[in-house]
Amino acid sequence: MENLSKIRGKIEEIKPLEDIIAKLDERSLNAKNEIERHLQKNCDANRIQTKSWLSFIKKIRKYEEELEKERQEEIEARSSFQKAVSELAGVKEEKRELELMLSELRHLAQEYEKELENRRNNFQHILSEVEGQQYRQYEDEIDDLVSQAKKIDEVTKAVACVISTTWFAIDSLDSATGLSVLDAFLGGFLIDAAKYSHIDKAEGYLYSLPKQIHDLREQLSSLKGLSWPELTLECTPTSTGASWIFDVLFDSTLADIHVLSKIHDNKEQLDLLMEALGKTKAQLNNKVREINLCIEGIRRKQEDLLISQ
Repeated sequence: MENLSKIRGKIEEIKPLEDIIAKLDERSLNAKNEIERHLQKNCDANRIQTKSWLSFIKKIRKYEEELEKERQEEIEARSSFQKAVSELAGVKEEKRELELMLSELRHLAQEYEKELENRRNNFQHILSEVEGQQYRQYEDEIDDLVSQAKKIDEVTKAVACVISTTWFAIDSLDSATGLSVLDAFLGGFLIDAAKYSHIDKAEGYLYSLPKQIHDLREQLSSLKGLSWPELTLECTPTSTGASWIFDVLFDSTLADIHVLSKIHDNKEQLDLLMEALGKTKAQLNNKVREINLCIEGIRRKQEDLLISQ
C-alpha cells in the first residue's frame, strides 16, 4: 500500500471536496431557476409581441419604436438564457469530475481505515518499546477523558431535570398570574378554583426543587477544576390554607393582590434559577466539546505513531 502519511493527506481533501460539490449544487440550482425564469419571460414576450404586431397592422408605424425595444429585450433575454444554459452545463461537468475524485478518495479512505485498524490491533508488534509505551499512555489519557465526558453527561442530564421542573413551576405560576388578575376584576368561585389549582401545581414543583438543586450541586462539585453559577432558590409559599379560605369565601381584592404579589416574587426567584441553570448547562456543553477536541488530538498522535512505521 502507498505510504500511509501520503494517503492521509489525500483523504483529508474529502471534506473540502464535499463542500465544493455542495456549492456546485447551489450554482446548478440557481442556473436552473434562471433558465426557468427566461423561459417564462420568453412566453410572456411572445404573447406581447403578437399583440404588438396586431396593433402594428391596425395602426401603421405607431408602435414601431415599442417593437424595436421589445426586439432588443428579446435579444438580451436570449443571450442571458444561453449564458445560464452554458453555466448549467459547465457546473454539471465540473461536478461529475469532482464526484469521480470524491468516489476514489472515499475508497482510498476505506482502505486507509482498514490498514490503520489492523495496525491498532497489532501495535505491540509494530511499534518499538518506547513507542508502544507512548501509545498505551495515549490510550490511558483517552480512557480518562472519555470517563470525564460520561460523568459530565450524567450531570448534564441532572441539569436538564432541574430545568424541566423549574419550567413547569414557572408555567403554573404564569397561569395562576393570569387568573389572579382576572379574579381581582371579576371574582367568582370558578376562577378561584382554577387559580389555586395552578398554584397547587406550582407548590408541588417548588417543594421538589430544593432537593434536586442540592443533589445537582453535589454532582457539580465532583467535577474538579470548574466553577459554576450559584444555584439557589428562596421561594415562600404562595398561599396557606387560611389565605385560601379567606380568598374563596370573601373573594377579597386585597387577598387577590397579596397572592399575586407572592406569585410574582416566586416567579422572579425561578427566573433567576433558570438563568443560572442555563449558564451551567452551557458550561457543561463547552467542557464536553473541549474534551472531544482533546480526544481527537490524542488519537491523531496515536495515528501518527502507527503510520510512521
